[in-house]
Amino acid sequence: MRVFISYSHSDKEFVDKLAINLVKSNIPIWLDRWELKVGDSITQKIQEVLSESDYLLMVFSNQSIRSDWVKREMTAGLLREVEEKRAIILPVLLEDCKLPLFVRDKFYADFRSDFSFGFRQIEDTLAAQFSQNQFHLDSGDYETDWSIEWKQDLVNKTIIIELDTISYHKYNKYSVLFSLCITGNEVALKRYKLFQKENLGWFYKNVLLFTVVEYINLQGSKILLEDSFSKYLEGICADSKIDFVINYKIRCKWLGTNIGNNILFDFGNMLNNSIEHLKNNEPNIDVKTQQKINELLKIPF
Repeated sequence: MRVFISYSHSDKEFVDKLAINLVKSNIPIWLDRWELKVGDSITQKIQEVLSESDYLLMVFSNQSIRSDWVKREMTAGLLREVEEKRAIILPVLLEDCKLPLFVRDKFYADFRSDFSFGFRQIEDTLAAQFSQNQFHLDSGDYETDWSIEWKQDLVNKTIIIELDTISYHKYNKYSVLFSLCITGNEVALKRYKLFQKENLGWFYKNVLLFTVVEYINLQGSKILLEDSFSKYLEGICADSKIDFVINYKIRCKWLGTNIGNNILFDFGNMLNNSIEHLKNNEPNIDVKTQQKINELLKIPF
């Protein structure tokens, strides 16, 4: 999932500020000046990204409404709205100007007098779509509500990630409660703090989570539920490459109607779909940020 920003380069100072704040809010964006490389076909690249992006954030100003590029991008967005029968274009009003006819009936984010006010409007609209902490998954026979939180235990010198899900079976009246608690050692906590100082705490949290899920998949990720009593699994995952040791505990419980048969719950499939969602919603990492990540990973403890 991604947000394409359409604008006039005359407004690049405002757009850079907007883009930086969106990234800080974990909303993945595509901005031409940040993404295009020497030799790229501008037309082809923009066409590809426009077709793949979930939303088109259009910055309207007296300069942009006269821009041929902006007009083309708006036309592409309007065509997708007709085809997909949903809102694609999200208008941003930077200054008083005559809005194009086909977007005049849309509610816009108003940045004319207060950046913070306009940004809250955009953030409120997009946060639920791009949240890394809570979301809803629809996969196979189940619909799953998903939530994650992480915290530092300074007394025991650990970092803790707690993932909780409830999977509702679409055809039978039961659900499955699944919890995964990950506890990283002191080295994992120290490294997390380093990343957090660089506003990259989300990245290291995902590194821990993705590594543990990969390990769990190798160990076997199905559990047989025979009654309403909780089933537990636990293990230890270590990775010398990034200097951490993790303990994990799994709890799985059958809720709702007794369907008369045992349930073989594939929590690995649910976890993999969740990881895919998180990966798709990670902020874009530019070359400079990737260099910083590589430097942080090499710091010894």
